[in-house]
Amino acid sequence: MMRFLLVILGLILGLGAVAVTEGRVVHLRKFAPSALPQWTANVTDASGILRGEATGFQVPGLPVTTTLDWSFERLELQGPVWKVGFQAAGVEGSGYLAVPQLTGTAQLTDARGEIALDQLPAIAGGAKVGGILSFRDFDARFDYPDGRIAELHGTARWLGAQIDGFDIGEGALSLVSDQNGGWRAPFEISGDVVVVRGQMQGRFGLSVVQLDVTIEDAGAMPLEWKQTLSRQVTRGENGWVLTRELNLATGWPVF
Repeated sequence: MMRFLLVILGLILGLGAVAVTEGRVVHLRKFAPSALPQWTANVTDASGILRGEATGFQVPGLPVTTTLDWSFERLELQGPVWKVGFQAAGVEGSGYLAVPQLTGTAQLTDARGEIALDQLPAIAGGAKVGGILSFRDFDARFDYPDGRIAELHGTARWLGAQIDGFDIGEGALSLVSDQNGGWRAPFEISGDVVVVRGQMQGRFGLSVVQLDVTIEDAGAMPLEWKQTLSRQVTRGENGWVLTRELNLATGWPVF
């Protein structure tokens, strides 16, 4: 998601130069191909600064490629606002991107989306997950001259959560960032099978994140799960404790 924001912003700002050639990428490709940087290869010919589309972008941490799109929404006193979105197999989202004039910062507001987890391959050890991961109220601020995210926060819920066909309840996550470029995402999943509490944390611009999780038996955990956890994870007083670094750039599955 963080990379999505920077990619879309780069597309919109970079395509500003296209406006002088009738507003479409196809004209620059025809008359001045050397003026286009490599990242524009995914942008469709009809795209311009007012509206456009870019295809074939890899979603960080997910085994799918996505299509990014943007369209001019309105002009405010502070500057222009675009509606931006992304779509892929089982993944969709949208939000509003404001680029205030002369400030060097951009603001993403009211970003929301959904991931249909049952349309993804097994997440770890052959385990299939199901349900909808719903993102809401994501806001971000970033410095576009440096391509750096400065602030990001939002919430997510895992609705109808399943693992290998077992209903495990619902999950909730909140994402917050600090002034030093760090972010953290505490989460909890609770139901009749397991109670999972933990946190992911990392830094903007880095693909490696730290995962800390405690897994408790809520009373109906399958014996096979207990045996697998006991073989692979440390057992503590309050359940199984997992601490691991994940590299979201290594592909799927991330575990």
